Amino acid sequence: MMIVVMDERPETLRVLRMTLEAQGHHVSESRNANDALALLRRNSMKTSLIISSLDIDDGISLLQEVRADHELRDIPFVGMSADSSPTLRDDSFALGADAYLPKPLKFDALRSVIANLGVPA
Repeated sequence: MMIVVMDERPETLRVLRMTLEAQGHHVSESRNANDALALLRRNSMKTSLIISSLDIDDGISLLQEVRADHELRDIPFVGMSADSSPTLRDDSFALGADAYLPKPLKFDALRSVIANLGVPA
């Protein structure tokens, strides 16, 4: 199974990839929603989790597109953001996110979320 990670920052993608692969996960990266959606549509049956930055409009649009797509809507979605306001967190849950993590990411929290969502390594 694969975890799709979307973030506009290459450093964030690199750290997430290294962390998730060290836990035994296969990771595919994207820097924008269009590429992430294309990747997800090609691999919907192989995708176990989506982790996306919500710091850019693309993150919210990716969440909306995933929840509107009948083949993708059941894939767990974790939003992450440096925005500490409860509004973005609440909005992401209202749009269908399964979890929300503040940036900078705490990797114990990420592991806990992945485990709570039942994502296999």
